[in-house]
Amino acid sequence: GSQSLVGLAFNEKYLPVYTSEDSCPDNTCDCTVDDVDYVVEQGRCQLNYASSSMVRPSGPPNPVDTNGFGLHLVNCSTNGQPGGMTTAQVEAEFATKLGDMSTYDSFMDYNAALLTSNLDAYATTFD
Repeated sequence: GSQSLVGLAFNEKYLPVYTSEDSCPDNTCDCTVDDVDYVVEQGRCQLNYASSSMVRPSGPPNPVDTNGFGLHLVNCSTNGQPGGMTTAQVEAEFATKLGDMSTYDSFMDYNAALLTSNLDAYATTFD
């Protein structure tokens, strides 16, 4: 999305996360796509299994880091997007589809579901 650092700040405030080992310095990466250079803002973090009651999923280890699932928020608004839509247009489309979340839309299936054994702390924080 276009607000990757806002999302990163949210994750760091409310979730047991740490900065991903492969994050770029100052959350800014220099990238080249089809011989075009871009500066990409990123808000990358990983769930910290060691500091929580979370259990690491079974399966082969991640080649970069085996300690937590990555939550990668990348601002690609400077890049050209397939189909000709800008990042802002894609975000507006999602906002229209999701609305006030009172009726189901298939785009609601795009999510990361997290499980906790104690919802009270989160309920208090978000109240």
